[in-house]
Parts: sequence; C-alpha cells; structure tokens
Amino acid sequence: MSGRTHQVVELLQEVVRSESEASLLALSQLFETVSDHEAASLLASPEVGQLAAAVGNAYRRWVSAREAQDALRLAQSKRHLVEEDDGFARRTYTRVQDLFVRESFEGVSNFVMVGCGPLPATLLQVLERTRVTRVLGLDVRSEAVRAAATLLSSYAERVELLRRDGSDFDYAAWDFVYVANLVENKAGVLAQIARTAPAHVRVVVREPVGLGALVAEHGESSLPAGFEVQHYGPREPRFASRHMFLERRP
Repeated sequence: MSGRTHQVVELLQEVVRSESEASLLALSQLFETVSDHEAASLLASPEVGQLAAAVGNAYRRWVSAREAQDALRLAQSKRHLVEEDDGFARRTYTRVQDLFVRESFEGVSNFVMVGCGPLPATLLQVLERTRVTRVLGLDVRSEAVRAAATLLSSYAERVELLRRDGSDFDYAAWDFVYVANLVENKAGVLAQIARTAPAHVRVVVREPVGLGALVAEHGESSLPAGFEVQHYGPREPRFASRHMFLERRP
C-alpha cells in the first residue's frame, strides 16, 4: 500500500469509527483535491473497497444531519438559502443551478424528485424559478419528509412531500424526474422510471465524480435500455458530483 493510500485509509477508518464532524469534513475536502486518476487508483484498492460501504453510510448520515439542522434554522429564521453564512447550506443550493441553464422546463407540468432530503434545495429552485404547477418530493425517511415540508410550507399549493421509495413509485403522471446523488438503489429507481414513465419524460440524475463514488452510486453503469446520456453538467468539487442529463430513445 502506497503512503497516499495509507493516509486515505486511515481517514476512512476514522470516519467509520467516530463519524466525527472533523473526519467527515476532511473527507469532503479530500474530494476536492483528488484527481480522477488518483481516485480510480484509490477506489481499486482492496483496503479502500473494504471500507466503502461503511464510509458511504456514515457520509449519508452526516449529510442528512447537516441538512436537517440547516432546514430547521432556515424555517425558524425565514432566511433564504443563499443568505446563509453556512457554506454547506449555500453550496447545497448553488450546486444545482446548471439544471436551470440546461433545461427550460417548457411544457413541464409535473416534476418529481427522488431523494429530496430534509433540505430540498432542488425543489426550492423549481418552485422559485419555473411555472411547474405540481412538484413532488420523495424520500424514504420520515424525518426528511417532515423537515422538507416545513421548509417549503409557503409553497403548499404547489408542492407535496411523501415518504416513498423511488424504486416502486409509479411515474406515469410525471413529465420530469430528478434523482438525487445519494439515492440508494439508483439502478432500481431508473428501471422503475423506464417501466412506468411516459415516453416524453425528462430525466436528470445527480452522479458522483472522482472519489465521490465512494459515497454515492453511479446510475450511468445501470442505465435501462432506451436511455442514453445526452449531456453532463459541471462538477461541484466539494460534493464530488455533477448532473447527468438523460434522453429517452424510441
């Protein structure tokens, strides 16, 4: 094991052992500094591979807790995400802005997000920036649904939040489906979209890049028949992710 791999493994072991704020912040900072070449080498390491599942679980719990804290603070203060001094909350909002550069949302009446989380920044921007009349957020965690509903309460006439698993949801009525980066079983979600969504559906998946594959699943590796990648959005280094815009072929 190289010296660099040993350092990374030690950090990952600390993440799993303590789930401390310091170790998880160090992990997110590592995402920004590791090149794709080095990330591929690290991900291929058996020592890193043995820790990947536990690290991914710890990271998802940490992100969910951070988002829940920020959602509560924002709901109480009535401040907007972009007004936050907390860089985490602000970057959660700004990282998805390219979605609205690439997509016009023309003709979209029904938008559903799989994995909205407690701080539903993507849903908030859809509500603020588009004329979509029906917006739905799905999450498997009740606490995430409750926090998101509180934060978006001023849009209650347009938005609904449900505790549902995106891999068994019926997408027949939905024009646009957005799948969050940390959604588990992305393959199952995409297969269900392929089975039930209308032919005209637009699909965007938030995908890990570089070392982000340590904590999030690749949807591209399990695209259903009839779907292909149309475009990739810019990378967000701290979250080690980007948008993947899909096109459905006849």
